Amino acid sequence: MNEDRIKACLGRHPDWADGRISNSLAVPINEVKAIRAIGSVGSGETIYLGHPKADSSPEAQAPPPGGFSLRGIRLLSKKPADCMKARLYGLRKGMGYKVESLAKEWGISADTIRKHAKDHHALVYVEATPGEYVACVVHPETPKGE
Repeated sequence: MNEDRIKACLGRHPDWADGRISNSLAVPINEVKAIRAIGSVGSGETIYLGHPKADSSPEAQAPPPGGFSLRGIRLLSKKPADCMKARLYGLRKGMGYKVESLAKEWGISADTIRKHAKDHHALVYVEATPGEYVACVVHPETPKGE
């Protein structure tokens, strides 16, 4: 009975790995390997005898160019907030920068820049015209004054 189920599954999904077929049908993996080794489904149709990812040709095993080893490197799921501190301290003292222009240049949302600038005491408001204030980002050590 398992043989018919395995052959039917291999007929529908010839590219599935033996382990995947074994798990989906709840049969021992050895039975799946034995049926795959036979190489034919009852109707004379040939079963795919290997998994495409198990290709042993040198081209299939060569990594793409530009890769590097991740051993000993700390991996993070997102960019740390400390990089914003370095960017804010990289601004020139005594200069003000519009939040929107920094957002375009740094590729970060304006809200994120405002949040980090406020956390590092680098967000100030400049009176552009009487009664109209514009948010600006400055170097955190820029003296605050009137």
